Amino acid sequence: MGIELTDTAAHILATHLSESLLPSGSGLRIWANHIEGDGRVQLRWGFVEGPTPADEVIEEHAARIFVDREVVPLLAGKTIALHRDDERLGLVLIDAWTDDSDLPF
Repeated sequence: MGIELTDTAAHILATHLSESLLPSGSGLRIWANHIEGDGRVQLRWGFVEGPTPADEVIEEHAARIFVDREVVPLLAGKTIALHRDDERLGLVLIDAWTDDSDLPF
C-alpha cells in the first residue's frame, strides 16, 4: 500500500484508542469527501469501531488505521504523523519521513 505511520503516531493512536470508550479493534479511519462542482476531494478522518468493506487496514504497534480504497492512491508514499496536546489530536501527512523527532510539534 505504501502508507507509513511514524512510531510516535502509532504510540499516540494506540494510547488514544485504549483510553477511549471505543471497543477493541477500533481504529482511525481516513476517507474521501467529494466537493460538489469542482471535482476536488477533501480527506476526512475520525475514530470508528472497525473498517468498512471498502477499507485497507494498516496495523502497526497495536495501532489500526483504516483507509478507504479510493484514498489509498492519494496517500501512496505518504507518512502519517499525529500530534496530541491537552485538547486535540492532529493528523499530518508527510511526503517522506524517516525520523519523526524532527517534526515541529
